[in-house]
Amino acid sequence: MDPAERDAALIKETLKKETVDYKIIIEIACTRTSEEFLAVKRSYQFLYKHCIEEDVASKTTGDIRRVSPILLQSITKPSCFVL
Repeated sequence: MDPAERDAALIKETLKKETVDYKIIIEIACTRTSEEFLAVKRSYQFLYKHCIEEDVASKTTGDIRRVSPILLQSITKPSCFVL
């Protein structure tokens, strides 16, 4: 299992739980590069035949529901290091 498939599986398992641990989803979305997270989204779509944004939105409420689409659709830029 490659890293993108692993992350997709972690998100899917998190969403299956009665109480969703959003920290896992947020960590994956925020710590991967744009290319890595795009690979996660593609793996999720391939493995589960669902859109990750729609599945997360269907399990969220309140403030996290408003933020999740932005977080899951955002494209991160590589870190810039100042010397």
